[in-house]
This record gives sequence, C-alpha cells and structure tokens, in this order.
Amino acid sequence: DDIVCCVCFNGDVEESNEIVFCDKCNIAVHQACYGITSLPEDEWFCRRCEKGTRDLSCALCPNREGAFKPTTDGRWAHVVCAMWIPETTFVDSNRMEPIGGLDKIPAARTKLTCTVCGTKEGACIQCSVPQCCVAFHPVCAATSSLR
Repeated sequence: DDIVCCVCFNGDVEESNEIVFCDKCNIAVHQACYGITSLPEDEWFCRRCEKGTRDLSCALCPNREGAFKPTTDGRWAHVVCAMWIPETTFVDSNRMEPIGGLDKIPAARTKLTCTVCGTKEGACIQCSVPQCCVAFHPVCAATSSLR
C-alpha cells in the first residue's frame, strides 16, 4: 500500500480518481493528476510510452523520469513542473495537455541554481517564505527531503 502518484506524491484514492499504471513503464498516476478522463478498460499507456521512447528530457528540469506531457513547442515536460512553474499552463485542463507558456518563463527563472540538484538546467521556483531565496526544480523538491 505504499503506491503513490508520481505527480502529487500521494497514495489516496477515491472512486472517481483511481491510481492508474502504465502497462509499459508501470508509472503510477491519479486520473485527475494526469488528465485521464475515464478509466481504461484494457491497456493504458502514459504519453511517453505512447510516443514509444524512454529517452525524453523535461524542458523545465534535468530529471528524466516521471510523468511527462507534450508541450506546445514540441518538447516534453513533467506534469509536476508545469503545475508549479507559474508561467506554464495546460491548454486543455481536462486532458492536462499540451503544456503551454514555456515562452513566458522569465530568463531570471532559468538562471537560478537548484538547491537540490545543483544545476541551472530548466526553470526553478523559489521558496514562498519572505526573505528566503532557496531555489529548486519542482520535481527535485518533491523527490527530496526539501520541505
């Protein structure tokens, strides 16, 4: 029972919001967290596996594992990153794709160094506590002990 959604990192389920597993890579996501509008009757594949590649990189962070969705500019990004980067949006909020607004991310956000992974790759967000300047990628923060 330690199964958690790789978008919200929570394992709670409800009748209308089950955790679904990709039949190819076994990634676990809540229906609502990944934009699955109805439970699949047979096989279900995440968008990454539908594309047929494991070699994707997130346009917003250096992490290569997780729940990806296509972006409006032809790249890919984590659903988690898109949820937390203020400038990004989901064009279709029900299907949670494509991810738009990457062109609206200010250059200053891409120059921040992630406290967790130590890189400036992608775009970071900063702590919301006043006078705290800690910067991090959403996926890095979620998968670390940073709270």
